[in-house]
This record gives sequence, structure tokens and C-alpha cells, in this order.
Amino acid sequence: MKTKAIFTCLFILSSLLCYSQHSRNIIVYNTTSTDCGPCSCLDSIFNIVVQDSFPNTIIVEFHEIGSNPDFNTYRGDDVVHTFRHTPELDPSCFPNGFGYDVNYLSLINKLNGLYNEFPETPIDLKITSKIWNPDSLSVDLVLNFKNDGLTLNGDYWYNVIVTEDKLIRDHRTLDSCSTPNRPHVPIDSTFVNNAVTRMMVYYSEGTSLTESTWDANQEFTASCNFKLDPSWISDNCNVVVNVYEKADSLYKAPVLQAIKEAIISPSSVPEQDISKEGILKVYPNPSSDFINVHFSVLNRSLCSINIYNLEGKKVKSLVQGYMNPGLYNYEINLSDFPSGEYLVILETSKGKSWKKLVIL
Repeated sequence: MKTKAIFTCLFILSSLLCYSQHSRNIIVYNTTSTDCGPCSCLDSIFNIVVQDSFPNTIIVEFHEIGSNPDFNTYRGDDVVHTFRHTPELDPSCFPNGFGYDVNYLSLINKLNGLYNEFPETPIDLKITSKIWNPDSLSVDLVLNFKNDGLTLNGDYWYNVIVTEDKLIRDHRTLDSCSTPNRPHVPIDSTFVNNAVTRMMVYYSEGTSLTESTWDANQEFTASCNFKLDPSWISDNCNVVVNVYEKADSLYKAPVLQAIKEAIISPSSVPEQDISKEGILKVYPNPSSDFINVHFSVLNRSLCSINIYNLEGKKVKSLVQGYMNPGLYNYEINLSDFPSGEYLVILETSKGKSWKKLVIL
């Protein structure tokens, strides 16, 4: 009897060892707003500490509506209303769909614990094909999901999220997290917002992969198609795919695996000429509500972006402060501007660059 029990245990152990495990990528959901001062602290931790200490971590930011216009109009924007923050923990975020929020000061310790406790996942998630059409701005993906572990009970869903990095917008801030550079107000006009959700392809709910069970070694293939908006910088856009057990809210849905890839492969030719410093594009133009200014900075320097009328009078100061090298997107609300023609002027240590803007 004892020999039989030992044999049974060895058989189960050998069976478990036959299954493959994959490095887990933890996803952190963050509901934020450019009108939230403490949120700048959490964003700074994401950009500096988390990405350096835990490079496998994927950040996804959902912007809420604040008192200022925000990056809050996107397919699936109702997702922010399903998150439930603990007031005493704010500002906080939600790691990996565990059903609770974590204060930004505790995030590093929490991630360290999660990676130590759950370093691997049985789910192999891949983008097996990605076709980018620069003319139509369309993206065609083929996704592959495989369970390399034991049979999983439950309903499993997935979503495809498009994010954009290096978005500039006036951001309320705290002195300890960012440097205010607007006169008499705690605003940072050069604050860089990363991982901003631009689209949830399957809206906030996601789409079904399998119901009731996900059998061992069972594999699924799915295709996905979407288009980028011309106001976004394609070179700064990423696609995030996450697969999770279905729940009544995204932050309660345990994530089995997540991956992130650039829309445009690093080996591809950039859509915009980043070898030139200056304003590369103003879109849409003419416009009556919003425009996006795409500009490039080659070296860290003091930068300013201002709008002038054709009489040479400055009518709006947009950016004033030091900026690192990069390709940036600045979204401007035109509701306070009278109709007419204007100049958008970028000035750096290298000189000036400008584009004409027509406001309807």
C-alpha cells in the first residue's frame, strides 16, 4: 500500500513536470487624470522605478474625465467606472486583476511579492503575425493562445488595447513628483504621459476565448483588425494583449498572461522623420475643436511651444521647460480660440520651427 502511494505521487509529479511554464508578465491598470496632482507621482514611479526594476511589467493607463479636457475619449472609456478605489490608498493602481488596489508607495513591494509568488504562467501568448499598413493606418494581427499546463476551469476572455507614449499635456503636479513651470499654479506643461489607452479593440468587456474549461494543451488562434487615428503618432503606439478569467469587472479578472509590442517594429522605417528637430505635423488642420502637434526634440534642451496670431502676438503658451530627446504629441483644445489663422512655433536650443494653423 505504501509502495502504491509513493508510485502514485511520483506519477503525479512527473505529469506536472511535463507541462511547460512561461515567464509571467504582470499588467498594472491605472486610472488617472491630468487634473490629478498625486497621479503624477504614480506616473513617475511607473516611468522610472517599475520599468527599471520589473521590465516584464506592462502598464496600461485609463484616463478619467477631470476638470480639464483629457485623453479620456476612447473606445471602451466606460472601463474607468468599473474600478473601485480604496479612498485611503489613493493614488493607487490595480495589479494583474487581483480585485484590489495598491497605493503607489506600496507598488514596488507588491510587484516584488507577486513576481516571487507567481513567477510563471502556463499560458503561452503570442502575436504570430502583425501587418501594418501605413497608408490606411490599419493593423492586422493574428494571436495565438495555448494552455501548456493543467486544465483550467472557468470562462477565459481576452482584449487588445492600443496605447500611445509621449503625450504632452498640462498636468497638475506635486513638487516632489514633477516640476511646476506655469506661473503661480502647480502645473507641469512638459509632463510626459505614457501608456495612455487610445482604444480597447473589444471595448471594456473584452471578447470570449473559451467557456467553462480551457483544456491542457488546448490552443486557440484569433485574428484582430483595427485602425490608428491620424492624430496619434504611430511610432509611439503599442498593442497590449491580455488574457484573463472573466469577472464582473476588469480589475477583478485574474490575468493569466499579457504581452506588449510596438505597432511599428524597431527594424521598420519610422513613419515620421525623427532625424529632424521641429514641428513635424499639425492635425487636423483646419480644425475647430482639437489639434495634435507632433514634434521632435533631438537633444535635451529648453523647449517652448507657443501659438501666435499673424500680427505676431502670442495668444497661448503651451510648453515651457526642459525636454528629453524624443518624438512627442501635444493635444490642444481650441475652444477658446477665435476663428482665424495662427502660427504654432517650437523653439529649442537649435532654433525655431513653425506650422500654420487654421481655426474654423
